[in-house]
Amino acid sequence: MATLEDVVRHYVQGGQQRPSLAPDMKAVALNDQEVKDLVAFMQTLTGQTVR
Repeated sequence: MATLEDVVRHYVQGGQQRPSLAPDMKAVALNDQEVKDLVAFMQTLTGQTVR
């Protein structure tokens, strides 16, 4: 995934279906504006890089 928005949209759709996916991992009901708002919020978060 090339962008943060791509990652958010991936999880909005429920992630990649595979046997190891936790049953609690479900699609998130966000519309296009909510995705953009979430991405904008996440881009404001700053701090030290964790390695």
